[in-house]
Amino acid sequence: MPNSKGVPTPREVEKWNFNALNDWAGVVRAANTTFKEQIDKARNHFGDLGSVWSGAAHDAAYERVDEDYNQARKVFYEIDDMPGMLEQAGSGLTSFKQVVLDKIADAAALGLWVDDAWQIPDNSDVERSVIDDHQAAVRAAFQALLDEIARYKQTLVSNAELIRAAGDLFGSNINVDEAASQGGRLGGQDGRAVADAVRNHDDRALADIVDNMPNYVLTDQERQALANGQEVSTVPAGVQDYYREFYRSAGKDGVLALNDYLAAQEKTGNPVAAAQRDNLANGLMMVSNDKVVSRGPDGKIVAQGGYQNLPPDIRELVSGRAEEHIDPDATPFDVRDRFVDQARFADLLGEANPGYTPGKEFGIELGRQGASITNYLDQVDKNMHGYMPTGFQEGDRDLMERSAQQYLTAAGRNHDASHALLTGEGVTTDPSGGALGDRFHPQKYDPKEFANTIFNHEWGDDGKAAAGLYSWAGDLTHDQGPTGEKAREIAEVLPKYLAPVDSHSTLLGGDGKPITNGEGPSVFQNSAESFAKNPELATGLAKVLAPNLDAFAGYHAQTGIENNQLQLGREDARRLLFLSCMSDPGTMYLETSRQAYDAAVLDRIAQGQDPKPFDTALMLANVDAHVSLAERNAAIYKDAAEVDGRNTHEQELYDTRQKGWDFAKSLVSGGIEEATNKVPGGAIVQSIIGDMADKGMDKAIEAWDPEPTPGKMQFPSAEAIQNDGYNSFESALVEATKDNPLPQDKFDQYRRDYSGAYNDVVPNVLVTDANDLEKLVTGGVGAPRSKEDK
Repeated sequence: MPNSKGVPTPREVEKWNFNALNDWAGVVRAANTTFKEQIDKARNHFGDLGSVWSGAAHDAAYERVDEDYNQARKVFYEIDDMPGMLEQAGSGLTSFKQVVLDKIADAAALGLWVDDAWQIPDNSDVERSVIDDHQAAVRAAFQALLDEIARYKQTLVSNAELIRAAGDLFGSNINVDEAASQGGRLGGQDGRAVADAVRNHDDRALADIVDNMPNYVLTDQERQALANGQEVSTVPAGVQDYYREFYRSAGKDGVLALNDYLAAQEKTGNPVAAAQRDNLANGLMMVSNDKVVSRGPDGKIVAQGGYQNLPPDIRELVSGRAEEHIDPDATPFDVRDRFVDQARFADLLGEANPGYTPGKEFGIELGRQGASITNYLDQVDKNMHGYMPTGFQEGDRDLMERSAQQYLTAAGRNHDASHALLTGEGVTTDPSGGALGDRFHPQKYDPKEFANTIFNHEWGDDGKAAAGLYSWAGDLTHDQGPTGEKAREIAEVLPKYLAPVDSHSTLLGGDGKPITNGEGPSVFQNSAESFAKNPELATGLAKVLAPNLDAFAGYHAQTGIENNQLQLGREDARRLLFLSCMSDPGTMYLETSRQAYDAAVLDRIAQGQDPKPFDTALMLANVDAHVSLAERNAAIYKDAAEVDGRNTHEQELYDTRQKGWDFAKSLVSGGIEEATNKVPGGAIVQSIIGDMADKGMDKAIEAWDPEPTPGKMQFPSAEAIQNDGYNSFESALVEATKDNPLPQDKFDQYRRDYSGAYNDVVPNVLVTDANDLEKLVTGGVGAPRSKEDK
């Protein structure tokens, strides 16, 4: 069975038999030879009739038979290419599979084991760097195999569609030479057949139709290009035409019913149904994406994806939101039926394979629908004490909750859509192309309302789907292309949603007024409570901040973007760090990043490559203090709130820092030499933290689960924390320079500069008593801020 992410496991790959393609080639070749013999026989038979039949009638009939023969031969030659393609695929894929098995065997020779997620766990007898090398080799070989499968599948699918079109044209007495342009006609034909089968409740017909559908697969590079907003021009126009006309002709009811049928088949153990559902969902993503483009020999576009390619009733389902519904004739049961259809569609979207990205416009509308469903459930909780309205049935709430998550997950696949949803840039009030009719009254989009809805809901998935809208941005904030620009703008706008302030830096409440004048808690207090309840939101935010330690290494007054670099204002940085530490993985991301940053900077000092010692000490102290104090304050907050019934912050902080150093050492090993040539800040962290995904460190961090050690909550003293920071830096500096000791006066100067900067931060940030904690959660993270103002 595939692993939890739908990826084949090493044990599955070992069982794959690509030589079966050679057997298939023999079957096709034999059948095609028989076909050729039959058409030759028919033509020759009619020719032999010339001895007993002559005249104009014979000549006219013979010309018709000869034309049919010539058309049939074209079909024969189209088929004749297929056996060679199959044999080439069989031998090529067998070779690629063997490379994978060889790499696994190389690891096994050292006593290592490749698990179902294609990771190699730690082994006390083998250095982690050696494990990482073998893991990288295994993964690279496996990815090469998957890419080769996708490449052969593209070729075979395109050829199979050409053969089908040729046969269909021959049977319809149309010139077989037109086969290459028949994708749309065949797609429409199959779509109409689906609609008919649904009306007639004909499951056998549905099975026949899905067997005929092309199963076009994008390569890993193509999927990554789409995720980055780049054009993919390798999908044939005929394939695009097929999917577009298939969905249009099947319509919403046909598509949903077909998915229901395949889901039922999958549950009964049908091994093909799962792949067919994936294909149905993948096709929706491709046909909706305007970056999927087919060009003719002259470079002009002949086919292109886009939201308008989806049938009107699907666009109405996605773009029609409950709060904008104005149909006076709708009954409670109609409302319920609509939500159920949206859940059915969301279920289909969830089947799309990783990397299949909806178009920007489709992604935006999916995100807005996810927020709309979430808002509906929140209003039920607020106004009806959680009881669903008349017309709903037991289990509908869970269905709607899951569908909202699936819509947001799909939206988060497209970075341009995520950016638009969080910034408001490029969002059209009604992109449905008239599909909404007069039953809805679309409102102007407000990204603040969107963010408030998705960031303050208590999610069944702990906020993972919502966090996916921004968690991707961290790795790309230092890129200088369009995607990097969007990533920085997402990071820049987050404080405005999670901890907004007025022009005097006073926190705002949910009513948009400063907390000194308004009613109720601040938005930041709500964010803290929500991030504690939804730890995936915190982990996602940590992924944004971890590669951006330079964004708060200096003392920036305001958050903004300057010279293509993200800068976080002091208070914004403190608040975002605090929220990021509401989850154990979030804390670990930041701690690993901090220690990797420290190690790289200290190594540069040891190599004598620090032209500005004072600035370096200041930035290092600022990063260390803010990350460490955010971790501590968040732990105290969670203890006080008894999140997950725990009271463990001191032991957990110790364990986190120890494990963080283990992770950091793995990241830094082999990378210090390159890092020492870079200035402090994001350049160093980017070069190291960027290896997290490649080495599987991100999965290791998220899998790490500290063992709670109950104990009484104790507030730390500022002096103790200052001493701890001073001693930690001194020890680290001594260790880093042991092979190349610094002159004593320079060593002392680093200590003094670092200690002074660190000590300045502690009294303004650290929670040291219940009063500080109260101010932390109600009036800001400066603990207490009044000390800075005095």
